[in-house]
Amino acid sequence: MLANFVGDVGSGKTLFTTGLAMTDKRLVLANYKIKIPNWKLLKPEMLFSLDQPALVILDEAYAWLESRRSGTPMPIYMSYILFQSRKRFIDILMTDQIEGTIETRYRQMLNWRIECNEEKGLGFSYYFFKRARGGFIGPFRQFLPLENAVRIFPYYDTLEIIDPMDKELIYKISEDKQETVDIVDDIVEEILKKFPLNAVKKAVVADYCLRNKHPHYLVELVFNRIKTKIAENIYYPSYTKKLKRAEAND
Repeated sequence: MLANFVGDVGSGKTLFTTGLAMTDKRLVLANYKIKIPNWKLLKPEMLFSLDQPALVILDEAYAWLESRRSGTPMPIYMSYILFQSRKRFIDILMTDQIEGTIETRYRQMLNWRIECNEEKGLGFSYYFFKRARGGFIGPFRQFLPLENAVRIFPYYDTLEIIDPMDKELIYKISEDKQETVDIVDDIVEEILKKFPLNAVKKAVVADYCLRNKHPHYLVELVFNRIKTKIAENIYYPSYTKKLKRAEAND
């Protein structure tokens, strides 16, 4: 089963999915924290190796299934998981503000579409549309009174920020790259404590980043910095010696 909860900020999307998780006896995998015993933080690779029935919740689903990234590894992988979800005994719940931001396969295979709306001071209304031949039928309205909603609030943080998954995107759009420069320099320093400068190949950098959980996009940046250090050693040996002496005196 695949369901999508759509609505503005504060319309009760995550509230409802959390409430469903609280009553589900299966393993609950979600990309936000739910304070129940059977919850685990969802990581993409966990879905491939699942060996038990599970409820999967993708809050702010665009972070995993951005339609403009269709054809990249994450949406392709998640499409495989979706196509096999019945055989894997997985139910998937998604939340988003604009359904068009979600990868098209997930939109085309929806079983339920739920429009969410806050009723100020009263509670939350949910309008369920069920997929049928030729489209969706409904809506079937369900109302969650405020006094029931407040019992769910302690089980999650409505202000929790969902990991965008694409760390490289943050680097690409940043005008100030100083934070990345500092991270790269730290990694280079760590690598050069283990290996001589001239012995460091790209494979060494890739292996080091993998084992130390650094994002893959940093491999090229770190290796470029190491090549720069090698070039400085070749073309400016006197400069490098001065630099080493200065560092030794610090």
